[in-house]
Amino acid sequence: MACAHSGHSLNAGTHGTSWIGARQRGPKGRFAAIIALLAVFAYWGLRDYEHRRAVAMLQAQTYQGVEPLRVSAYPYMMNPFQWFGVAETPAAFAMMKVDSLTPEVDPEGRMQFRYKPEETPVTLAAKKTYLGRVYLDWARYPVTETEEVNDGPVAYVVRFRDQRYAYPGRDTRSTLGAIVLLDRNLQVVEERFGLRSGSGTAQR
Repeated sequence: MACAHSGHSLNAGTHGTSWIGARQRGPKGRFAAIIALLAVFAYWGLRDYEHRRAVAMLQAQTYQGVEPLRVSAYPYMMNPFQWFGVAETPAAFAMMKVDSLTPEVDPEGRMQFRYKPEETPVTLAAKKTYLGRVYLDWARYPVTETEEVNDGPVAYVVRFRDQRYAYPGRDTRSTLGAIVLLDRNLQVVEERFGLRSGSGTAQR
């Protein structure tokens, strides 16, 4: 009986040691999770602060001597201080890189301007289509490109693009766009929405 009682005590001691060890590991895991969560919050806070700083820098500029109607700053993936800036004026969209650590916009002098196309009966017809209305409601800085073609019933190709995705060096054909195909009477032949939608009637 004494041996059996001794064995029971040994097992209880072993289980107790394991249970105590598990409790000791728990607080360490929670502490690491809290530190990671605080780091994420700190990064988000930094991003928000730098974004507001970049927007303020864009708002303080003039573009070809004109004050902007509105501005936006869009992030680059890895650098929290580098932004893609877009400023809209009555006649154009100005696009540039913004470094929120520097006191000036476009320090490299590589600002690009995309002039707004003239409205025509063709572009107005495309914008009144269901796809045109949906895209214009979704896009932040939309522009249209019109091409006259002779491809069966298709007479006009109107492409929609959003300049907020026109990052320098990026192939704009890979951004989310829309295309409306019209006949000579400005009636819809086809509507298309998605990536690389602006490559023309060759995709048909």
